Amino acid sequence: MTSDDLGARLLPPAAADYARELPAKASALLDLVRRVRAGDDDAAAALAAAAHRLAGSAGSYGFPTIGAAARDLELLAIDHVSRDDARWRALADALADAVADVA
Repeated sequence: MTSDDLGARLLPPAAADYARELPAKASALLDLVRRVRAGDDDAAAALAAAAHRLAGSAGSYGFPTIGAAARDLELLAIDHVSRDDARWRALADALADAVADVA
């Protein structure tokens, strides 16, 4: 059992509601990652903002693994890391896996 699984089981109903929203939130974030990697410069700012929101809210609702993955994506976007950098793919996969563990 991951800490994210435990958070989903122990927190109030609001956390369960939040957990149900996570796949859509992650999907939107991963779409922004794809856009950044495809060269869409406008997507980087949107990604940084969306990842920042997810990082904060996920941690608040008891999903630290998701929050950490979102925070790492935020930092890549803020630092304007090359779209070819392997960390984009690794962190996107980490986020997707963390959300799948909760769903």
